Formats: sequence, C-alpha cells, structure tokens
Amino acid sequence: MATVQYTLRDGIAWIAMDRPEVRNASNVAMKHELRDAFERAGRCADVSAVVLTGNGPSFCSGGDRKEPPAASSDAYRARIRLQQALCLAIWNVDKPVVAAVNGHAIGGGLEMALMSDIRIAARSATFGTPVCRIGSISTGALHHRLAQIVGAGRALHLLLAADTIDADEAYRIGLVTAVFDDVSLADEVHRLARRLGGYPAASVSATKRAFRAACGSQIAALLDLEEELAVALQEGQ
Repeated sequence: MATVQYTLRDGIAWIAMDRPEVRNASNVAMKHELRDAFERAGRCADVSAVVLTGNGPSFCSGGDRKEPPAASSDAYRARIRLQQALCLAIWNVDKPVVAAVNGHAIGGGLEMALMSDIRIAARSATFGTPVCRIGSISTGALHHRLAQIVGAGRALHLLLAADTIDADEAYRIGLVTAVFDDVSLADEVHRLARRLGGYPAASVSATKRAFRAACGSQIAALLDLEEELAVALQEGQ
C-alpha cells in the first residue's frame, strides 16, 4: 500500500505523507517512497517547486514506534542511513521546497521540515524532538539545521529539554516564517510555491547550490557522527 501521495498541480509537486491513521509516523516503506518522490520531483522538468505536507491532522509524528526493531547493528545502521538519504534528497532538490506543517512535526518529521527551504505552519502545528527523553539522538542533520535556523541557545534548549512548541512559538523563534489557519494553509502555501516556481529556475538553482555549499561539508561530517553516536547509544542499551 502506498504511503505517499504525489500530485502535480500548476507546476507544483505536492508530496503528502499518507498514513493519517498513525499521524504519518514514518516507517521504512514511507521513507523509501518519500526519497523516491523528491528525486522524481527534482528530475521532472514540469516541476518548478515542491511542497511537503501530511494528509490528515499531522505532518509527521516521527518514526513509527510500532515497526519491529532492527535485528542487528548493521540493520540499525541501514535504517539510519535511509533517514539520512531521505533528508539529503529533500536538501539536494535544486527547486524551492516548502514544508506545509499541519499538526505534529516531531522527531524525524521535524528533521524533514528543517531540510526544507521554507517552513509554513498551520495553527495546529507543534514541533519538537524527544530524543534525549527516550535515550536516542537525531540522525538527519537536525543539530546543524536547527542551530542555524533558531540559534544555538534555542536549539539546545529544544533538544535537551525535549520541549514541544506550538506554531506561535515556532514563529517567534524563526523556526517557521508564517502561520495560517488550518483551513487556509494549503492555499497559502500553494500561492507561495507558485510565486517561487515562477522565478528564473537557473537563479533559484544557483542560489540553492551556493547555500548548500556554505553548509555542505559540515552536514556531511555531521551525518557520519550522528550515525556513530546513534549506534553507540543503541548498543549500550
């Protein structure tokens, strides 16, 4: 069964996580489908911008806790690398990527939102990562992106305290750049994505490549470190 809905409208690729019955918790199948969807959007000449969102009342509530645990350290590494490949697929698209965050953006869901270029929230949105509370660590370059977007002090508070914040607080600290009523979110994001997609594609691509170059080596090194730390934590439990 498909876990991701891909829709092209007005040159905008809408990539919607589609497991609303579990608040779009991401399992292995969804991560594969999301990665493939972003790679498809990046290759398609008919796509000028991309929107990532979730069907139902949540964006993504994090990894699926009901999925059977990895049977070995190698299998655990493979899951980490899949999440990292998904985050890099979002990061590497040379077209504008807007996260339309409805409801929960927790853990891996927050990672995906942070790898998007722009984050727009519904009033129902909540953001957080419980990794310190559950004895784990984020592995999708969250440490870099969160610190760059909201500053080191706020980033460390969110991480260490395992806080969950609402849309208004996310806007106040710069995690999102706009907040809309839930019923207006899709239309407002589509309007923004069409505007971004209407700019010269070469200029947008060059801007994104320059931005990635400013962060690239740091992210590559961080992903390796996050993997090693996550495996060490898992083996120590």
